[in-house]
Amino acid sequence: SSFGPLIYDCTLNGTRAKALLDTGCTNLPVNISNLAVASAYCSPDWVKRSGLKTQQSPASFEVIVANEEKVSCKRYIPNLELRFGPYKERIDLFVFEGSNAFDLVLGRQWFKLRDVVVDNSTDDMTLPYKSSRIKVPLTSMDRRIFNKGRYIWVLGMESMLVFNGPRMIT
Repeated sequence: SSFGPLIYDCTLNGTRAKALLDTGCTNLPVNISNLAVASAYCSPDWVKRSGLKTQQSPASFEVIVANEEKVSCKRYIPNLELRFGPYKERIDLFVFEGSNAFDLVLGRQWFKLRDVVVDNSTDDMTLPYKSSRIKVPLTSMDRRIFNKGRYIWVLGMESMLVFNGPRMIT
């Protein structure tokens, strides 16, 4: 078990992606009844790699990130197929212009509405599938440095290093 972020391999419309499960990412501040809204965001870099076209969101909103910066979400991609192995669902993703650190961020609303369980000893995620559950293993990133944006995680070690501007926290 590591103390790094919960990152899982998935595909979105057949394009590989790394999904961060972020239970601190809370519900969207808007109610858009015709969208499969589930506190789910994708990065601008992933949008470019996928070749998919974004649309103007029916309602734009701001996301407040950990450093209290406000990031506007104005674009989205509707009706994508998200897959973790045999598990699949349709999902709408908002483009999060604030960072390219992760391809996909799945927040607390997504986590709760699907009855996702994370085994804290292995970091495996389980999802409901048909009449049972399937296990999705944590992406293996041991001994690699994950460096994007303003954050650096050294994975496979007992501590996590986070660099955010001029100071280093261990």
